Amino acid sequence: MTFYYQRKGLGDNPEAADSLVLQFLNPATQTWISVWKVAGATSGDTSFTRVRVSINDLAYRQNGFKFRFRNYGSLTGMLDMWHVDYVFLNKFLPPNYEDIRDFAFVYQGYSLLNDYSAVPWKHFAALPTAQQQGFVKSNADLTLRNNNETNPFPIKVAGTSYDQYGAATAIVGGGGLNSIQIPLNTNLAPPAAINLNTFFTDPTTGDEATFTAVYELGQTSGGIVDDFPENDTLTYKQHFHNYYAFDDGSAELGYGVVGIGAQVAYKFEILQPDTLRAVQFYWAQLGLSVTNQLFKLAVWSGSSSGPAGGPVYQKFNQTPNYVDSINGLYTYLTDPIALSAGTWFFGFIQNNSVILNLGLDVNTPAVPSRKFINTTGSGVNSQLPGMWMIRPVVSSIPIDVGISEPIDGSQISIFPVPASTQLHIQTDFENADEFYTELLDITGRSLIQQQGANSVIDTHAISSGIYFVRIVHSLSGNSYSRKVVISGN
Repeated sequence: MTFYYQRKGLGDNPEAADSLVLQFLNPATQTWISVWKVAGATSGDTSFTRVRVSINDLAYRQNGFKFRFRNYGSLTGMLDMWHVDYVFLNKFLPPNYEDIRDFAFVYQGYSLLNDYSAVPWKHFAALPTAQQQGFVKSNADLTLRNNNETNPFPIKVAGTSYDQYGAATAIVGGGGLNSIQIPLNTNLAPPAAINLNTFFTDPTTGDEATFTAVYELGQTSGGIVDDFPENDTLTYKQHFHNYYAFDDGSAELGYGVVGIGAQVAYKFEILQPDTLRAVQFYWAQLGLSVTNQLFKLAVWSGSSSGPAGGPVYQKFNQTPNYVDSINGLYTYLTDPIALSAGTWFFGFIQNNSVILNLGLDVNTPAVPSRKFINTTGSGVNSQLPGMWMIRPVVSSIPIDVGISEPIDGSQISIFPVPASTQLHIQTDFENADEFYTELLDITGRSLIQQQGANSVIDTHAISSGIYFVRIVHSLSGNSYSRKVVISGN
């Protein structure tokens, strides 16, 4: 058995008292036995470490063998991170087991916009064409890795953008992307120039639009690229809805300031005059709950140098709220506030000295000039890596943050029942991404949780029995449950 592991990555570092453990199930005794472990360290890993475990004990080499990874660490949130990849179980150790024969995209997709990860569609569509083009990146953020042979063959990269109607535009490809040579065990950022920056042009006048960028690896000479086609395609959805954002939708760490009256202010350039209706925050669950800590939601006017004086709007007696979904943002409604086009700041002023753990997206490069903090009476820029997960929501009419009526079960299809390897959930909900779906056992314990109302749950590792699928609206908390049967495992 071979696999790779990494401590920390972009998240929290596991300390020396923490550990990652590999366990085998003895089919005869039905007990889990630890066969390998590694401890945390004083610093995180910058690369992955390869591990080889020989399975010589005949107690494991029979039908019914199972393995699992467990990590020992803090139980209070997203702490002590380990990453495991390329897990192989082979009867024989091949001579070249160090080679994986795989080309891959290294990171998730990034925004196609130069600065923001999202802007309101009405604001973007109202810009002159030249200004729209200036918002779009001239190069796609692509990083490729070669885990292939010692003398790798050249590969090519192509990229296509699809609008919400399925119309396609080639955005990356040709030229230097037709013959890319990547040394073994090396990451490479190819010169992925975006051919056209007018592919966001759209005749609709609606409130939102979504464009999907799809990048694909291929072999220059034709044929199969490698043994793992799953990571040869990278997909990124560029959403234009009713909010501004810099983050990529996921938090690797939590951020906080200390001090009674400490302020966090996030700079946004509002492109068109509009009305602020809400501000969304993601609060990372780290350590003890801070849902009893008060803060004031605040809005400041200002310039590139920072907020100008005191807040122009405050909403008192707010508390951090955790949304029961991965990276779920909580929506705080505001009074209608007229925003002129220009620079505005959105954030909070805390009542106490307790760190509130605002979501910090470390995967997005930091822009310190946008992040202002004030703990001493004068504002400074936060120099820590990453961008905060704060999103102002604008609309000419009040927004609907939830569902006032119970969820209609007739809009939900769950199949097959009984399920063997996969359970499909399909809905007719208009805003399916505002929901999350989870699988619970008969005691109510959550086994699997996935973002969105439309999802596919992998049931390979779920024992036969009766379970419940629960679909929950992240903002209102309204939910719908249905009994399902899983068999064959």
